[in-house]
Amino acid sequence: MDLNVNVRNADVVTIKIPFNRELRSSLHRDNFKSGVILTLEGGGHLGFGEAPTLALPSYGPDFTNGAFVAVELFLEMAKGYYESNSKEITIPVGDFIGRLLQSYRGNRPAIAAIEMALLDLYARQNSIGPLETIAQYLNHGEVEYGVGAGALVDRSGDLLDFELEPQGGSLGFLPLSGLEGAEADDSYDYSQYLALIESGFRRIKVKVDGSKGGSILGSLAKVCELNQGFVELSVDANCSLRQPFLLESIYDIGFSYVEDPYEFDSLSNLADSLSNKSGRVALDGCLTSLPVVSDYIKLVNFDIGVLKLDRMGSILEVVRSANALALAGKNFYIGGMYDSPILRRLNGNLIRVLRPTEASDLGADGDYFDCELLPSALRMDDGRLTLPGGVGLCGIFLPNEDQIGISTSLLFV
Repeated sequence: MDLNVNVRNADVVTIKIPFNRELRSSLHRDNFKSGVILTLEGGGHLGFGEAPTLALPSYGPDFTNGAFVAVELFLEMAKGYYESNSKEITIPVGDFIGRLLQSYRGNRPAIAAIEMALLDLYARQNSIGPLETIAQYLNHGEVEYGVGAGALVDRSGDLLDFELEPQGGSLGFLPLSGLEGAEADDSYDYSQYLALIESGFRRIKVKVDGSKGGSILGSLAKVCELNQGFVELSVDANCSLRQPFLLESIYDIGFSYVEDPYEFDSLSNLADSLSNKSGRVALDGCLTSLPVVSDYIKLVNFDIGVLKLDRMGSILEVVRSANALALAGKNFYIGGMYDSPILRRLNGNLIRVLRPTEASDLGADGDYFDCELLPSALRMDDGRLTLPGGVGLCGIFLPNEDQIGISTSLLFV
């Protein structure tokens, strides 16, 4: 039996929230957090969803205004699919999300936001916690979910705070512009890196622009020197490495793995580029669905899959992909970006369910780019993350008027 949700109306808004400092990667620069926030109301309860898109296409084709239009369109379609009474429309979550995934190749962040909001509203209407909600949804989709050790072994803690293993933070983007040779930029204040290294994370990610060539190596060595082997370090190159020697040099410095090292125009091209690597590689931006993940498993020599709900469009796709990676003997983790408490809490609960084999992108404030962002959905206490339990699946975030761009309201009856 599907999970049925009663919905009366929906509010869809775009948000624009300034960062304290510029967010940078090799693919883009941004001074604002962008995205789409969806709030569904029904039966006296609210359910929340989020599409954490960028203002303009960068990591992929999706962007904020496009996701806004897609969410609005998809919700209008629900009126034609499902019957309503005098007050509300009843939406079966699995059927609706399945229709959207089957009919639309793109717009995955918009579909994910709708799935989040429907499941969150379902949980609140039925007074159940996040793990039971996810378990019911996976059971309806006939999806196995015993991937990690002890996944979903105990649902009794749903109404209590749940302590996560420390996960992964990000050191942000190394300031390498203008460097020559392989010397570290000693004019830069590395104290922020040292503070994060001492914060209790299991893994810390360093973002670099590999197009700078060998000039990145000095600053990477500086971070390793500060770390002194205390935590696992990884590099996120965002497909920016241009010379194969850089990948091997990063391994030699002491980094555990490199995420998205090369830009590529075909699977065979990437397979050739990674055929002789000596260390571990994680793939992120290219893993968009279960069929794609399966193709990469068959053809490409990689070690870790980074699974993002907003890129795949559904919890079901994330869990199926995690299963496929685990069966192939590959590691995986749940990836995040600069999401609000809505998606951050859901990602924390996916980590609880799947027990990823690598540290996931989950910081105490969801701040992977060294920017103060939003009130936390998690708490950090002596290096330990605490994820609030209770009713519902997602966190709650209601942007104020200054943070809202365009908005719309939809009545279902």
